[in-house]
Amino acid sequence: MIVPRGSAFAETALTASMEVGKVNVVAQYGKQQAEAAVQFTLEGGTLEITADGKSSSTITIRVKDRNNIPVAFTDEKTIQLSTSLGTITGSVKLPAHATEVKVSLVSGTASGMAIVTGMMDHLRGETTVKIGSLEKRHCQRCGEEISLEAVICPKCKQSPTMLASSTKECPFCHEVLPKDAVYCNKCGRAQA
Repeated sequence: MIVPRGSAFAETALTASMEVGKVNVVAQYGKQQAEAAVQFTLEGGTLEITADGKSSSTITIRVKDRNNIPVAFTDEKTIQLSTSLGTITGSVKLPAHATEVKVSLVSGTASGMAIVTGMMDHLRGETTVKIGSLEKRHCQRCGEEISLEAVICPKCKQSPTMLASSTKECPFCHEVLPKDAVYCNKCGRAQA
């Protein structure tokens, strides 16, 4: 910008970028320099929260202005998170100059619709995620909960399944079990 001859000052428009926060504006004329801090604010806006997956989901959180355009902050922000079903970290950091952050939602033993809510300053966002329960398996000898792939129980150090010469039904979950099973491999309850 050029200061017109004979003028003591000049005016110009300062156009905001897609970042919110404090910026320093520096003007120089010859050897003279002036500096001013300008605070850009976000009026309106939302936290857009989206998810993918079933038993676990990647949750993407974006900050958008009232025109649905992604914006960033010049400083790091903390987003508080909660879910009505499953497990999610209590808060996540949105790095300075970033427009989005990702976090994982992991289902528990219940399936259904999880409502994931995010709060940052005056902004709030919410999404609904359909999640399925994680498969679980129990040792038929000692009842220990084990991974689906386990071939040896970490507790009793034996095969978690028993050979079925004849079968019975679990009275709790109706899983078909070998007659000699002490515990149900599906619900983990002791058999009579």
